[in-house]
Amino acid sequence: MLNQVESTRLFIVLIPQSAAALIYLLISYILLKRKKDWLIYFLVSTYFHLFLVSIINNGFIVLILIDFQNTLIIKSLYYIISFLTLFGYIFLLLFIVLLYKTEITLTLKHCLIIILIYGAISILLIFIPDSISFNIEKNWNIQFSFIFMISVYIFFTLVIFIPMNIYSIRIYLSIEDGYLKKRFKYFLIGVLSFIFDLYGAILYNTWHNPIYRNIWSIITFFLLISSAILIYYGIVKNF
Repeated sequence: MLNQVESTRLFIVLIPQSAAALIYLLISYILLKRKKDWLIYFLVSTYFHLFLVSIINNGFIVLILIDFQNTLIIKSLYYIISFLTLFGYIFLLLFIVLLYKTEITLTLKHCLIIILIYGAISILLIFIPDSISFNIEKNWNIQFSFIFMISVYIFFTLVIFIPMNIYSIRIYLSIEDGYLKKRFKYFLIGVLSFIFDLYGAILYNTWHNPIYRNIWSIITFFLLISSAILIYYGIVKNF
């Protein structure tokens, strides 16, 4: 019989994330059917990363629920989840930068270099000594160190959050059509929700306040689903 902690993970995390994964996969399919170019590929990569994170995280939870004994595999899965979560944002940033065509010339080679550098730094952050710890006795409770939280916050804010907002605002101000401007507002809300989810998730695994963790477990699901839909509705349907 499932205990209370396992039941919470099953109904608040496992089931909603399975539904979320299907939505991410569906949107990816719709995008690829609609148009195939590098701009769309970067946006699809964002959704596909969300899909992978949801699937792997569900696998992580299932292994815990069945009391899987290989700690190396479970820890490796969580490090992969952490990396993919942080890594997926670079594709959304590149999509927005490429969407803002004025005075910006980024070749595929430039984009690949940016992706590789961002990925390398993300890996280094995750492997900061004692950045992520696991409490096996408490159902594999994850604990992020304070140094890790601050490091990720600084890196993510400077590299993703600020540039993403700057270029999004520039695009918004350049739109003259009232209808398109309204639709782009939905895109902006979706992007901000997507970003806010990362900040909240990092805090979730750093600050183990029971009230915050219970509330955030519900909020994060709605944030990820709504942001994915708003980003799609706000801009992709115009392609």
